[in-house]
Amino acid sequence: MFLGLREFKGSKLRYSLMLAVVTLIAWLVFFLVGMADGLADETASVFENTPADYYVFNTESENTFSKSLLEKNIIQDLKQIKGVEDASYLCYTPAALLNNEQEKLETALFAIDEKGFIVPPIIEGKTLADVSINGVVVDSRLKADGYKLGDSFIVDGYDQPLTIEGITEGYAYLYLPVVFVHNQTWQEIRFADDNGKGGFIDPISVAVIKGGEEIEPTITNAIGGVNVLSKKAVVYDIPGYTQMDLSIKGMAWFVMVIAGLVLAVFFYVLTLQKTNQFGMLKAMGASNQYLMKSVLTQVMVITLSGLVLAIGLSYAMAAMIPPGTMPFKLNTSLVIGYSVAMIVIAFLSSLLSLLHITKIDPLQAMGRIA
Repeated sequence: MFLGLREFKGSKLRYSLMLAVVTLIAWLVFFLVGMADGLADETASVFENTPADYYVFNTESENTFSKSLLEKNIIQDLKQIKGVEDASYLCYTPAALLNNEQEKLETALFAIDEKGFIVPPIIEGKTLADVSINGVVVDSRLKADGYKLGDSFIVDGYDQPLTIEGITEGYAYLYLPVVFVHNQTWQEIRFADDNGKGGFIDPISVAVIKGGEEIEPTITNAIGGVNVLSKKAVVYDIPGYTQMDLSIKGMAWFVMVIAGLVLAVFFYVLTLQKTNQFGMLKAMGASNQYLMKSVLTQVMVITLSGLVLAIGLSYAMAAMIPPGTMPFKLNTSLVIGYSVAMIVIAFLSSLLSLLHITKIDPLQAMGRIA
């Protein structure tokens, strides 16, 4: 270990360049992971941040929120089923907001039971239960588009002005900020061109359930004409979500493999260049284990230092990105997971160099020097 650390002082430029390469590669990995998590957050955070375990769809909706319609009285039926701890509802429709300058902003309009268990937490203003009938709670992403507490707007196709009376955080759907309204307001907007409300008396989009594991069959047997999906299934059923997540994280893994190859080549070439020195050290009594520790120490020091620098750069970049501009979110557990993976890959990349050390013959190395 002492030998490996001492060598850093004698070849500062060489190892500094390698440290810079590892840092930049690790930074790219964390950037890709942050992008993947940020895009996932923009796509499905309205479900990820909702404390519901299952979603109940109309069987004819193909498990699509915009197509699903149920009678609101299904909530009481669901609450009677064994295994269901609580039940509420979620209503959805896409909506375009128009401000005083008639500038259009696409949003995702959701209605929920303002006294139910999925009410979003508030960072400014009032909760949905306290806002007026024409009041709304919006996601903080709307601030980037110039909306603030107290502003009024209209929804395209709906003449009644709505006022922002509360602001929440962390709710988006299909890359659009979420606007929470009362169920009555949602019905008036959703069925603006259909006074019959699609044949329903008091329609909702889906029911949401808080409950134990594997209660889907119990619900479908008790209530006909519905499909029950877990939260994870709902998120992964969002068009393009799975493909996007796998593609970006696949690139991150590919970059990590490249990092491993770069480290392997760099230290193997260094080991070849130091074959004579290692041979002399062996002749003087140094064991294979001692020499292998020196190389492994160098690999780990450069890898760990590069990771620390890359993590620092990634969090600094995340702090500097203005909210609502670029989808970037660093998940601490993912950062730790990918860091551990890079350390393992770095260790594996050193095996070629370690194997070469065990094959060095002191007599041959001394003969080369002579």
